[in-house]
This record gives sequence, structure tokens and C-alpha cells, in this order.
Amino acid sequence: MTEDTPAVGDVSIFVLGTILLRQRWRIARWIVIGAMLGTLFVAFLPREYVSTASFAPRGTGQEGSGLGSLAGQFGVRLETSNQALSPEFYARLLTSHLLLMPIARDTFIVPEFGLRGVALVDLLTKQAEPSPERMEEGAALLKGMVSTTVINTEGVVNVAVRTPWPSLSHAIASRLLGAADSYKGQSVEERVFLEGRLEKATDALRAAEKQLAQFLSANRSLGNSPELIIEHDRIQRKLDLQQSLYVSLIQAYEEARLREIRDTPVITIFEPPLYPDGPDARGLWKYVLMGSLVGGILSVLTVLGSAAASRMRSDEGAEAQEFFATLDDVRVPLLKPSRPQGAEHIGDSGP
Repeated sequence: MTEDTPAVGDVSIFVLGTILLRQRWRIARWIVIGAMLGTLFVAFLPREYVSTASFAPRGTGQEGSGLGSLAGQFGVRLETSNQALSPEFYARLLTSHLLLMPIARDTFIVPEFGLRGVALVDLLTKQAEPSPERMEEGAALLKGMVSTTVINTEGVVNVAVRTPWPSLSHAIASRLLGAADSYKGQSVEERVFLEGRLEKATDALRAAEKQLAQFLSANRSLGNSPELIIEHDRIQRKLDLQQSLYVSLIQAYEEARLREIRDTPVITIFEPPLYPDGPDARGLWKYVLMGSLVGGILSVLTVLGSAAASRMRSDEGAEAQEFFATLDDVRVPLLKPSRPQGAEHIGDSGP
């Protein structure tokens, strides 16, 4: 950089202030335009209705101790630890596929569409034919309408449901809280699994008992027959094994049932789902302020850029003069419309 080339540091704050004051009306126009664009953006936002609720998970220690005493009378030992599920778990549960998919498949009565049941997936998606992809799309759209926040200091979970219809927002929020309150988790799967195993073990035990009864009916006296004694012992061992398996399964099944009741999460509702009394604020002033700020920044940058370019163009430095001369040479061919080849001779041709 030569001595003739202006530097950014050469521009004082007074020069910048003078430039901005001279272009104040231009900057003001852009600020107004930005505010108008922000207002126009808000006008096209859809109206939404929000239903909010808050709850907190609580442990069931007293119920668990009572069930533990009852189970001890039947020879079943239950663990005494019973920790409530954390608020963070419930916040994730409310937006999980496990809870949202059944709600997306459910039917709601929306007064805005008349007093008739409408499937939620029909309200959220545009496809007509039911399909797994459509259900997945409905659950994904429903997830975007549900938001949760956790107040760690109080252990409270806040949930908000935002839809274009007030009755639907209230209904979805109510069903979400009901689903969270009845969620049992892994205990249900364990109990269902043991039910199936216990049913098969019962059938096997009855079959073994029937086989032993048939053998004894056919062989009322074993006598000194080694073959009959060995067969009897084999059937008896099979029966003993089935009895032992049945007793183990019945104990595990009863324990799983007690654990399912003990581990049933219970929530304390601080604020039930509220019916929206009007559309949610769309943040008009926020967008107006944002549009004004963007318009003002862009106008200031444009004004300062134009002033800097004018100052550099009027400078007597050789490098600046050469740069702007080259810029003009490049810009003129780009802006000037091109003529077809040979067009310059058309006007010269004779009749």
C-alpha cells in the first residue's frame, strides 16, 4: 500500500457521523421498509392456540412398602428401593414415538369441524389412503406441536400443545397427561412375557401328570420289572421338573405383577390442561423490531460502502485510479447489450 492509498484508520468518527447524518432519511426509509416487511411476515403466520399444563412425578414409596409386606407373606421378596422417574424422563416421554403414535391414530371431536369424530392423522396430513408412512408423518407433525420444559429446581414438567384449533390443543394435552400418568414401562413387558411362559408351563405340567396317571393305570403293580421301574422313575422326574419350573414361574409372575403396580409412575398435576381463550401471540413487535434492525444495518452498510467507494474514486492515488479505470472497463461490456455478429454491417448495406 502506497502513501496515496487511503486506509480505514484514516476515517475519523466525525467523518462517519457526517456521512450518516447526511443520509439519515435514506437510513430511516430502510428502517421503515424493514418494519413493514416484519409486519407483513407476521400477517401471513397462521393463528395457533396453545394449551398448557404442568405436573411433577412423585414416588410411590408407601405403596411399595405395603406391597412388600404383603408379598413377604407369600414368600416373595421384593426390592425396597423405589425411585420415581425423573422429570427429564417425562419430558422426553411426552415427545416420544411411544406416546405420540397412539394419539396420532386416535379420533378427536373438533367442534370447528362439527360435532363428529375426526382422526388426528386426517387433520395433520393431506394423504387420503392410510399407510404406515402416513402414520409416521402424522406422529412427526404431532411431535412438532408438543413442547416441554423442565424446572429442575422444583422438579416440574411444563408441557404446551400448539395447534390451529383450540379444542384440539386442549384434547391432545389432556391425553398426553393421561398417557404419562398410566405409563408403566418395562414391568408390563415382563409381566406379559411371564404370562406366556406360565401358560406353557401349566400345559406341560398337566401333560406330565396325565402321562404319569396313564402309566399307573396301565401298570398297577410294578413288581420286579426293571423296565417298568425305570419308565416310572423317568416319568416321575419329568413331572418333578415341570412342577419345579411351574413353581418358579408362578413366583416370578406374582412378583412381576406386584412390581408393575409398585412401579406404576404417578404424577402430581399442578396445572391441568387449560382451554385456550384466544390465539397465541405471534410476536408482532419482535418481528417488527427485527425487521427494523436488519433494515437499519443494511442501510448503514450501504451508505458507508458508497461513501468509501466515492472517497477512493476521488483520491488522486495511482493505484486507486488504475483500479477504478479497470473496473469501468470490465463493467461497461457487461452492462452494454451485445449485438449479433455482423449486425454492425446491416445499417451500411444498400437497398
